[in-house]
This record gives sequence, C-alpha cells and structure tokens, in this order.
Amino acid sequence: GTDFNDIYKTTRIWVTGDASEEIGSTSKTPKQDEVLNGFKIYQTANPDSKNLDLWLLLGDNAYINGSDTEYSTGFFSPYDDLNAAYTATNNNNIMKQTPLMPCVGNHDYYHDGSLSSNDISSIDQSIIHNINKLDPATTLATLNSPMNTFYVATSGRAISNFRVNKNNSFYNIFSMPDGTNPTTLSNKYSTTNSTEKKGYYSYNHNNIHFICLDSYGFYNSHLLYAGIPIWPALPNPANNPQMAWLMQDLASNTQKWTIMYWHHSPYTRGGGHFSDNLIADEYLLVGIREKLIKYLDDSGHKIDLVLNGHSHSYERSRLLKGHYDVESSFSTSLHNNNPSANAHHNGKFTSSAFECPYIKQTVSTNNEGIVYVVTGSAGQVQPSSATDLKGHLALNGASFSTPTALNRGTIEESLGGSFYIEVTDNRLDAKFINESGVVADKFTIMKDVNPSTPTVYNISPLIGSDPSSLPLLAAPYFGDLVNLSGPTIVGTQSFGPTFTGYYTDVLTPHIGPLYTIKDATGCLTQSIRFHFTPDCWPLGTGVTINNHIDSPVLEHIRSAGTITAKNTVMPNTKVVFEAVKSINLEYQPPAPSNQLFEAKKKTAANQYFTARPILSCP
Repeated sequence: GTDFNDIYKTTRIWVTGDASEEIGSTSKTPKQDEVLNGFKIYQTANPDSKNLDLWLLLGDNAYINGSDTEYSTGFFSPYDDLNAAYTATNNNNIMKQTPLMPCVGNHDYYHDGSLSSNDISSIDQSIIHNINKLDPATTLATLNSPMNTFYVATSGRAISNFRVNKNNSFYNIFSMPDGTNPTTLSNKYSTTNSTEKKGYYSYNHNNIHFICLDSYGFYNSHLLYAGIPIWPALPNPANNPQMAWLMQDLASNTQKWTIMYWHHSPYTRGGGHFSDNLIADEYLLVGIREKLIKYLDDSGHKIDLVLNGHSHSYERSRLLKGHYDVESSFSTSLHNNNPSANAHHNGKFTSSAFECPYIKQTVSTNNEGIVYVVTGSAGQVQPSSATDLKGHLALNGASFSTPTALNRGTIEESLGGSFYIEVTDNRLDAKFINESGVVADKFTIMKDVNPSTPTVYNISPLIGSDPSSLPLLAAPYFGDLVNLSGPTIVGTQSFGPTFTGYYTDVLTPHIGPLYTIKDATGCLTQSIRFHFTPDCWPLGTGVTINNHIDSPVLEHIRSAGTITAKNTVMPNTKVVFEAVKSINLEYQPPAPSNQLFEAKKKTAANQYFTARPILSCP
C-alpha cells in the first residue's frame, strides 16, 4: 500500500476456512492437525512459503458455539507453535510471526446470547421469527427485508438477537483495522477503537487490497445484502451501513489486486451446503448471490478473487461473471464468457489444453470476472451422501482428474486442506494444499500481459549494451518454460533464470523486425523490437554495427570516437550515423564477405542513409 510497495516482493498468504473442529470434553478428531501438517509438509518442500505475510481466517474459527474455551482448545492450542501433534515437521512459527486477519462465521456468533435490558426492550415480539420453521418462500421474502430482531432456535444455541449485539468471543479476541489512519504503518493492523463492533474492514498489503465482510451479523437490522438498490444507485448508509461502506471502499481502491473474503459462499454444492436451498441459514447464500454479487458485477469494480468457507469442502470457479440465479441456469458460454481473459480455461497454467492463466487488464473499466473459491475444510470435511449430486456447476474450475473444456468441475470433500496465495507484481498464484501436502488444485491470474503493441528494447551504451550481443530479459511472470523466436534465431532459444526474470543473449539482432517471447503453453506472448538510442558510444571503444536494419522508425547512431559499419540497410529505412573521429564503411577480408556494408536500392522517397562528422558527442 502507501507505506510499502515493492513489485519484486512476493506477498505470501495462508487461508484457512472453518479451521476448528467440533471438540468433545476431552479430545478432538485429528483433521485439523492433519491439514496443518499437510501445509507444513508443503513448506518444507517450498521454504519460501515459510515467510508468510498474512493469515486469513474465513470464519467458523471455533466450534461449535465460538466460546472462549473453544477458541483456546480448538484454535489457539492446535495452531500454537508448541503444538506437538506432528513432531516430524516444524511448525514454522506460523501463529507467532503472522498477522491474523479474521472473518467472522455463524458459529463464531453463537456464544453468549444473553440479552441486555436495552436489547430486550427493543424486541417487537410480533416479528420474532424462527427461521428453521418458516417455509422457503416466506423465509426468503421475510429475511431479505430489514427486521428489528430475530432468533435461531437449534440444539445448544441461545435464543436471542446475538447477531445484533455481537457479544461473543470473536470480537473480544481479535483486533481488526479500524481505518482511521490507513497510511500509517503502526495503524496497519490496529485495534478497532469504535464503540460499535464491526466484522467488516479493509486494508492494503503491498499492491493488494483486502476486504473482509460479515455475512451473518446484522447492522442497523440489515444483513449484508439487504436493501441493495439497482446499480448505479448507492446503498443508503442509514439502512445498510456495511454495504454503503463497501461501495465507498471499493470506489477509493487504487491497488493492482483486490481480494475479498467472507464466510458464506454464493456458490456451493456439497460439503454440507447447497446455495440454492431456502431452508435455515441457506437463504443467506441465495441472498448474497442474487444481490451482493450482482451489485459487484454491475458496479464494475475490478475484484479478482473471492474466498469463502461454510461448506466443509473445496470448490472453485473459472473466471465467472453474471450468474445470479439457481445452479441449473449456469452456462459456461454465458458466464465464463470473456475470451480475451481466458475465462473458459481452468487457469492451471500448464501446457495442456484449456489451462491458460486468467489474464486481466488494469486499465479495464469493467469487471472482467472473478474467481470464487470455497475452502472450508481446514478443520473438518463433510462428505455428501452417495446419492447426492455434488460439485456446483458454476464452480467448474477445479479438476482432480483430466480437465476438459466444459466439465462440471469436481469437489474435494474427502480430504481436508488449506489455501495458499502468492502475489508478485502482476502475477497471482493460488493453490489448494490438501492434508497430505499435495497441491490438489492451482490457478494463476495475470495482469497487463500479452501487449497488443511491440515492446521496444533500446540499445544504448548507457546500460552497457553491445549491438553484437544483447541480453534480453523476460518478465518473471512467464515462468521457467519461456523461449525466444525471431529472424536471427534458429528454431527457438531458451532463457535462463535471474533474480528479476529470465534472460537470454541475442547475437547480432536485426533492428526493426519482431522477435517473440513465448511461454511453453502458448498462452503468454510478447513481441520485441530492437532500437538504437541516440546516446553516444565512448571515445575509447566506439561502436561496431553488424546489424541488419529494417526499421519503421529513425535509427540514430552516434559515437564520440568511431563507428564501424558492417551492416545492411534495407529499403524504406532511415539511418543516421554521426561520429567525432571517423565512420568506416568496410568489410572483413577475405572478400566477398557478409560483413560488407550495404544500403539496399532505394524504393521510396522516405528512405535514406546519412553519414556525417560531428564536433562533439554529446
């Protein structure tokens, strides 16, 4: 953000959804430890991932009621650095050194439902609703509207308006940024100092803007999606303060990347939930999809990634836009419909078909699509029954088998896992790492690649360039499998790694014709054109020009000493040689030689070659 932005720094983010398991009086099941151990196995094989910058919690962080005791036993103890459940691997100081940026879930709200006297006096008994007993149509119609209070009556949970008063351990334990001074480093991860408890906030880290929302709590009697008008009308802060805050926050966002996260997923089928259901709390998923997601799409804010939990499984979409109805209405041709962004690909970035990375443009004024990830199996998994249809049609990105162009996508609800993100400049890589430490799914998003116009590589003595051998740098986002083709390259030429990218030496490149950098998948390409700057080569060395010149722009070559020209100037090309000492048009014996200077026959009035002395350079 404003306090630190280094394009070469990789920001590393660990994400755990539904990270705590339901615990008994004396013990708990091992899934949580298995997922943690799987991530540590991955870290051992990939040491850079030990340098985590952020840890995002997607809600339901302590089962089953979010009590302080459950947080101690089901969250802090297993993730503490002293956890010895798996002694074979080091815990890598995850909790000790990593800022926790938490999202609140429904289970985090269940603890301490006692009512204050003010709460009790504000209850209008005629509109208290038990949402577990309402028919589906009444549930959606009633609870999409503002209401004064409500309660949820299920086994082991208090009957109260606990989603209004927020008297729970989550808000007592965690400190969230309050936004009072986001440009000050010391306030970056500050304690919320407002008297009103809020489960929504935002912050910047390097070139990423993060937005955390509260999908379960009420603010001024409004759920997250309630009372949202049709774009471009803005939500009324008096009615829905969370949505009004969100739109203001998005409007002021200037970061390259935007990642949003909250608990309840708008798309899911499996892991205990189906986002088309209108029973119990499932209406939240419907409302978020129909209202919030449509608003985000229509408003054109460039959101890249949405992370959710709630379903105890893993699923994810391709680049998705425009799907707000029931699952059966999803169509890849309608909703993965941005071909320039490879929206219909699965984003895995390999050489297989339909696996190009998603490509977005910073300058775009439209929402180009969002990748939605459901990753709620860090603490438990919840397999569907054998007869259930599972794997949401819109979540067609992950594939745990051979991918196809139009597959439904698969869901992982037998193995738990966590989610890991790396962002370096204009490249985002995301991975689902299962409890065995295996990367079971991955995808890549890139920004501002595949330029429509060639990139000009300037040949200049100021950077030590020698026109007979030029080091060419490919950006880091190309990855390891990158090669070069062009008029002086036989076949293709590979690149070697450097700290800032990948390089190769180009011997005596042609000036003007295009060279092409391409990765092994064919998804990423960049055209390069070499061009001389008019900077002066030094007196002691001068410069020797062996290059074939067929340039669409003026090539101006200057020297404080000599210019030795052994090159060919093609028709329709303008070249000016200027030197203080001498300009030698020569060839290397024995003759005939391909090093002979030659100006091809003039075919147009705008072609010329000029050689002239100058008094000084510069």
